[in-house]
Amino acid sequence: MKFNFLFYIIPFFILLSNPFCKAQNSFNDFKKEKTYIQTNHVFYKPGEIIFFKIYVIQAENNLPADQSRIVNFELVDPSGAVVKKEKFEIKNGHAEGSFYFGEEMKGGIYKIRAFTAWMQNENGKNVFEKEISLQKIISPRILMKLDFPKKGYGAGDEVLADFSMRSLSNLPIPFYEAYFTVMHQGEKINEGSLITDKEGKYLLKFKLPEVLKSSDALLNIKVNFDGFTESISRNIPIVLNNLDVKFMPEGGTFINGIEQNIAFKVLDEFEKPVDAVLEIYNQNHQKLTEVSAYNFGMGSFLFMPKKGETYYAKVLKPENISKIYSLPITKDDGIVFNAKKENQNIRLIINSTFERNVLIKGNFRGKEIFSKAMNLKKGLNELEILEKELPIGICRFTVIENNIPLAERIVFSNENKQMKVKITPVISPILGTLKSRVFC
Repeated sequence: MKFNFLFYIIPFFILLSNPFCKAQNSFNDFKKEKTYIQTNHVFYKPGEIIFFKIYVIQAENNLPADQSRIVNFELVDPSGAVVKKEKFEIKNGHAEGSFYFGEEMKGGIYKIRAFTAWMQNENGKNVFEKEISLQKIISPRILMKLDFPKKGYGAGDEVLADFSMRSLSNLPIPFYEAYFTVMHQGEKINEGSLITDKEGKYLLKFKLPEVLKSSDALLNIKVNFDGFTESISRNIPIVLNNLDVKFMPEGGTFINGIEQNIAFKVLDEFEKPVDAVLEIYNQNHQKLTEVSAYNFGMGSFLFMPKKGETYYAKVLKPENISKIYSLPITKDDGIVFNAKKENQNIRLIINSTFERNVLIKGNFRGKEIFSKAMNLKKGLNELEILEKELPIGICRFTVIENNIPLAERIVFSNENKQMKVKITPVISPILGTLKSRVFC
């Protein structure tokens, strides 16, 4: 009987062990996961809502992970207490959520965490954390200013940031130490200290990583002043491969054989201006010129297109922008219209490809102030208007052919004749109070 019992029981344990081994192997086959949280801001006030997006990716290749179906979210207050726990369903590699900061919540630095059940098997080492700030309204002890003179940076670029410190009485705070931190996708990529100059200013310089996977980057500067910590933060204007470049030929038409002014504007994916450098090429990929935006992502350059050629632009700076941008298609017929102010006159310059009869009209606030029929010859045509005969403000001049507007220009006329107002306080002899006299 004993032999028969062992004969039956041993195969039974062998059968049990096989599924266990398979389960253990399948567990090891699961790839490691990572999470990342993208938020709409990093600074909040009581009564505001944080909107966030949690990405769940494979650690080895950053592709969307597919083994987990649920991701955990936690909000930790400045004292370290978990004030919010929630689970979100993962769809297409990400989940979305929001949280309302109540008026009763304490101010300070909060942490948000995101992790999956599989990530907990690694003793919490892969849990993603990001710091955000809940700011109660308090009076500042110093005045700080932080700005980026350039409105667009790419991977590997050197970032310049203007920082200044002043007292509440608007006096410079010279030779004072501050500490800066640069964050990208919630991770610290640079840190250090600085000392302001005699004017309370400092030009901060640091380099961005050679690879940028997100425009989520932040510069934070902290100052220990009078026993308290004051800070200021700004989002770094990082530009990825999502620029929008628009070209606007002078007069509205890109005309062959006529040199004309081409204005352009560069915006990022959030429709914010980007200070970029462009290279202009023809269809044979020959570089013709290089142009730079001079303010708020806008610039202009002189260009004469040739018949039979097409043109495109590439972004030289910020770097690593691979997209190309086509210039407008050229035409053989049209006019180039320009308006200049010279010697108290408004000079209208019209360059036409053919002879034509046109009507030039001037308008001010919807009312007609000028009208003249003109027979344009091929090439340059000029017309002068006395500036003193125009009202003070923006005048709009339009070239019309057969009731169809061809081109338009605006001019700010008589800006030196604007009303000057001077207010002088006086004391009333009867009431003994201050009154004001207005002189125009």
